[in-house]
Amino acid sequence: MSKKIIAVSSVTYAMKGAELLSKNKIKRRVSKLSPSKTKKGCAYGIFVGVDDIEDAVRILKLGGINYSEITDG
Repeated sequence: MSKKIIAVSSVTYAMKGAELLSKNKIKRRVSKLSPSKTKKGCAYGIFVGVDDIEDAVRILKLGGINYSEITDG
C-alpha cells in the first residue's frame, strides 16, 4: 500500500494527530524523520495510506494539528 507522510514539528503534535486519526478509524504510524526528508526539517511524521490522506488532513485541521507538508512515504 502506498503511503504519504504528514510532517509535523514535534512528537507532541505527532502523537495528538495519531490519536485523532485513530478515533476516526484511520490507520496511521508515527515515526521520527530524517531532517533532510522535509523542506523545513520537521522531525516527526504521521504515515497514512494514500487513500486516507484527504480525510486525515481534514481531521487534523479540525483538531488544530498543524503540519508543514505532505510528502511521499
